[in-house]
Amino acid sequence: MGRDKFKEGRSEADIIYYIKFSRIKSYYRVTKRWIRQKKGVERYNAKPNFKQWLYYISTVNSYYKKEKSRLKSLEEYKDKLVFVKNKDIKNILK
Repeated sequence: MGRDKFKEGRSEADIIYYIKFSRIKSYYRVTKRWIRQKKGVERYNAKPNFKQWLYYISTVNSYYKKEKSRLKSLEEYKDKLVFVKNKDIKNILK
């Protein structure tokens, strides 16, 4: 899907929800998942090792580095933009 389709979809939308994730919780969840895989409680495709955990952490970091550019691309739709915390999603989906 090209950028034009995203732009078209955003302009046609009545409301755009932007879900704010806690960076600390993201680190916690990644670490917790890695530990569960290491213990064998959770299934995995490749045996978990420290290098893999560092990759997971770098993935979280890259998400938050790109967040500013994502928000900038939504500036023209600020009248439709609603910021939602992760814990409020269930209330919105009802």
